[in-house]
Amino acid sequence: MPGAPWAVGESDAPFALRRSTGWLSSYVATWKLACLEPAAFFRQVKVGAPGSAVLFGVMAMTVASWFQTLYGALMGAATRGMVQEMLRQVPQGAQFQDTWMVQWMSGTTVVGTLAQLFAAPFVAAIWILIWAGIYHVALLVLGAASRGFDATLTVVGYASGALLVGAAPVPGLANLVGAVWFSFAAAIGFREAQRTTNGKAWTALLLPFLAVCACCCAVAWMAFTGLSAFRVHGG
Repeated sequence: MPGAPWAVGESDAPFALRRSTGWLSSYVATWKLACLEPAAFFRQVKVGAPGSAVLFGVMAMTVASWFQTLYGALMGAATRGMVQEMLRQVPQGAQFQDTWMVQWMSGTTVVGTLAQLFAAPFVAAIWILIWAGIYHVALLVLGAASRGFDATLTVVGYASGALLVGAAPVPGLANLVGAVWFSFAAAIGFREAQRTTNGKAWTALLLPFLAVCACCCAVAWMAFTGLSAFRVHGG
């Protein structure tokens, strides 16, 4: 951080000062802090104006999404070429080379690619807002939201910078690494920004997934018992 040492809860993130320090340099500086030094960063960053945090996360997720879309388009084009070549070897297969079926098998179209590129920032913003809301509910349940929703949204926004690694040309692995990295940064962020304990922060992070797992297990159990009862009575 440039300048004097931060006072707890009173310092702007470098990205919040982007108009005076430059977009790229402020983004890089904030990314390093939020993703590599999350404890110090979230302990000291302002949480009363989360707009910069949301924009920061949207930019990271949008860039990652754009790269993944382009990778998908390239892979789709290669797949389409292979399918068309195979059709050339089949009697009367040439008539299917440029049909919607070939486009569907390759998993991409020009219109679909452009639509994904256009929608990426809006999807990213919605994702950040929804998950911030979910995590904040979990923090409220645990009594660990002393500084309000703005603090939770700030954490989710800046921690989403870790998802930028999804731009790497190995989408599956990159997405997994990004998700794990985001989880660690967010958990530490919740702890520091909400002034809570490590246990409550991690519980809040995992609670939504545990709730989904519990619901899935309950549905599976009801289906299993229902099927068992049906077999008994049917037999």
